[in-house]
Amino acid sequence: MIELAALVTLAIAVVTVVAMVFALFAVLKAILWVVLLPLRLLFWLLFLPILLLKVLLGAVIAVVLGPVLAILLVVGLLIGAIAIALPLLPVLLVAWLIYLLLRSSGPAYAG
Repeated sequence: MIELAALVTLAIAVVTVVAMVFALFAVLKAILWVVLLPLRLLFWLLFLPILLLKVLLGAVIAVVLGPVLAILLVVGLLIGAIAIALPLLPVLLVAWLIYLLLRSSGPAYAG
């Protein structure tokens, strides 16, 4: 029974040490965040014009390439439709000929 109590005491000590280490790292992280905050704000202010330029150039490229890509999409869809319909052309020709033959003869009456 004493061994169990010693083991529980050791486990509590280990958990306490781990909690203290985590608390120490949390405090260090908060201190580091507060110390580096002015530098982060300064770099953000320095890079803001570059980010705005990136957005502006992206918008200009999108406006220029948008219609070109739309035209290419339509051409690609037309080529795809032709590529699908071209193998069906003989079947459509036979169906059209059968339609012409049946249309040229008179109506069939039952009776």
